[in-house]
Amino acid sequence: MAVGIASPAQAIALTAPAGSVGYDISYPQCTATFLPTHGAFGVVGVNHGKAFADNTCLKAQFDAMSAHNYPTGLYINTGNPLADPRAVHRPDSKASQPAYCGDNTDDTDLGCSYDYGWQAAADAVAFATAQGVPITTRTWWLDVEIANSWSGDPVANTADLQGAADALHSLGVSEVGIYSSAKNWNEITGGYTTLTAVAYRTAWHGTFTPALPLETLPVWVAGGNKAPGNSCAASFTGAPVRLAQYLETINGTTYDADQVCGGVTVAAVPPTKPGKPRKAEAHMAHSKGIKLKWESPSSSGGAVVTKYQIYRGTAKSKQSSYKTVSCSSSSCSWTDPKAKHHKRYYYRLAAVNIVGTGSKTSRVDAIGR
Repeated sequence: MAVGIASPAQAIALTAPAGSVGYDISYPQCTATFLPTHGAFGVVGVNHGKAFADNTCLKAQFDAMSAHNYPTGLYINTGNPLADPRAVHRPDSKASQPAYCGDNTDDTDLGCSYDYGWQAAADAVAFATAQGVPITTRTWWLDVEIANSWSGDPVANTADLQGAADALHSLGVSEVGIYSSAKNWNEITGGYTTLTAVAYRTAWHGTFTPALPLETLPVWVAGGNKAPGNSCAASFTGAPVRLAQYLETINGTTYDADQVCGGVTVAAVPPTKPGKPRKAEAHMAHSKGIKLKWESPSSSGGAVVTKYQIYRGTAKSKQSSYKTVSCSSSSCSWTDPKAKHHKRYYYRLAAVNIVGTGSKTSRVDAIGR
């Protein structure tokens, strides 16, 4: 089911000149006696650390930061939880809100994820509007961090972010950007970039149609250093970097400072299929079945490896596709509980990224317990 998106107000968000420095604040600064209002611009968090949670001092902080020369931006927290208590905000199964959500307990359901992101963004806009904070003529950023709750499916997580961006777009937000780091972004989305976006849209086809392609949105690079360093050339999507965050100490207190980069980016390298998993082993399990162990491939192909394809057979000459196992760490393991007692099984493994399935490992075997 495709989703039609309304066009937003055609206003252009103002940006401070390259090299300018501004500051971002949110609920942790609600009780601060000093706010960094001396910069060229400011960015204020709408949420209290999570989606569907309000920063109760948003209006006061926004008014204080609006003393800057350039429009104050806003950012909202994102997430795609299932086990998190806030999962009560997930859409109803068999409903279109606005995409079709088949099963809201399935963290791979693309429509449910898209709808969660959409509704979370709409909730943030509604709160900001009620507080008298303007929507247009400024940039709204999607804060994408592993500190919040996410599903184990990167394609669904990216669908959630797409829903949030499309909601902001449809509600008249002038410009939407993405705040993250390469580590956070790759772990959550599996490596969504200008070069892999088509693969994601192919997976989403028939569920929803993106209105605001994520790979075109300006990037704000998260940082914890004392200076922006090389962050202006560290785009995690391939889109131009707008802001580079770093730490600055003022009156003994550390604040998040942000330097305008001027749209710097670097050429991206097309991703490929991943290499072979390393050090594959098969052993009789301690209780039942056969346990497989392996390490991630030396080369991810330029896109994050999030799954492994397990091939199994009872003859050396033939192993067929048997199971897909999720694992994004450097060391992985999985137990085959259906391996029969005293029977030998043969396995091969292959790593999977958004581009496809890589080469298989050499055969490993063990006898089931």
